Amino acid sequence: MKESVFGGYSLKADSKNNEVTINGGSVVTANVAGGVTVKGSSEGNTVRIIKSSAANVYGGKGDTSSKGNSVEISEGTISNSVYGGYADNDNNSSAEKNNVTISAGSKVSGSIYGGYANHNANENKLSFSNVAEVCESVFGGYSLKADSKNNEVTIEGVGVVKAYVAGGVALAGISEGNKVNIAHSSVNVNVYGGYGAKDSIGNIISITDGSSVNKNVYGGYSFKGNSMDNTVTIDNSTVNKNVYGGYTESDGAISEKIQNNKVIFKNAAKIKGDVYGGYDDKSKANIINNTLEIVGKDNEAKGIQNFDKLNFFITKDLIANDTMLKVTGTALINNAEIKAGVEISTKLNENDKINLITAGH
Repeated sequence: MKESVFGGYSLKADSKNNEVTINGGSVVTANVAGGVTVKGSSEGNTVRIIKSSAANVYGGKGDTSSKGNSVEISEGTISNSVYGGYADNDNNSSAEKNNVTISAGSKVSGSIYGGYANHNANENKLSFSNVAEVCESVFGGYSLKADSKNNEVTIEGVGVVKAYVAGGVALAGISEGNKVNIAHSSVNVNVYGGYGAKDSIGNIISITDGSSVNKNVYGGYSFKGNSMDNTVTIDNSTVNKNVYGGYTESDGAISEKIQNNKVIFKNAAKIKGDVYGGYDDKSKANIINNTLEIVGKDNEAKGIQNFDKLNFFITKDLIANDTMLKVTGTALINNAEIKAGVEISTKLNENDKINLITAGH
C-alpha cells in the first residue's frame, strides 16, 4: 500500500480514541498513525502492527498535544521511525503519557520516541523485548524547546541498538526523573539517563544481565546547568568507555552543581574506561558529595575519581583473598569517606582478609 493509513484525521479539531491494526504480512510504504490532527490534540489513539511493515509510525500525531497514545509492534519491520506521541506546534505543544511497545524480533531502521514535542515531553514509556535491531537512537521523551521529565526506556533482550539511548532529552530545558533500564542487550553508542540544556536531575540508569555499552554512560548530562541526584547501576555488565554519575559542560558559572550523584557496581561489573562521580570540563570546585557503591566481588574499572564516599557491601559469596574492586589505573580517593557492610551468612571466617579495592597506581 503506497498511501498512508490513519485511524482518524482532523483538519481543525481533535483526533481521539481511534485504532489502526495492520497484520497478516501487510506492507505499507508510507506513514501509519492512530490519530492525526492538523490544529488540535491527538489523544488515546492506538496503532498495532503484527507481522507487517510500514514507514513512519505514530500512535498520535497532533498540533497542540499528543497524549495517551500507544504503538504496539510485534514481528514487524519499520523502515523509518516510531513515535508514541508527536506534537509539533511551535508555541505550546506537548507529548505526554504515550507508550511504545516493540517485541518479537521486530526491526526498526530509524529512531524510536516514546514522546516527541516542541515543548514538554513527560511521562512517556518505551519498551523493547527480543527485538532484533534498532538502527538509530532510542528516546523515552524528546523536547526541542522545554522539559523532558519522568520518561522511561526499557530494553530487554535486544540484539543491538546502533546509536544513542536516553530516558529524556531536553534541548532547551530540564531533564528530570527519567529512567533507562537495559538488560541482556547491546548499545553501540552512549547511554543517558537524562540529557538537558539546563539541569539534569534525578535520572536513573540500570544496566544488567550481561549487557554491554560500547561508548560512555551518563546518569545525568547538562549543557550549562546542574547535574544532581543521578544514579547509574552497572550489574554483571560491561561499559567499554567512561561512566559519569553527573556531567556538566561548564561555562565557568560558580552556581553550577554536580553533586549527590551515585555510581553502583555489582557482581563483576567491568568498566574499561574511567569512572567519575561528577564531571565538569572546566572546574572541580562544584563537584561534591558523590558516592561510589561496590556490591560483591570482581568489579573492575580503569580509574575512579571525584567521589567523596565509597561504600562497600560484602556479599555472602565472598571468600578469603577476594577483591571487590580492581582499578587497573589510578584511584583518586584521597580524603574519601569509606564504609563497609557485611551480608548475613557470610562465608568469611575470623582473620580472613579480602581486598575492598586494589589499584595499579
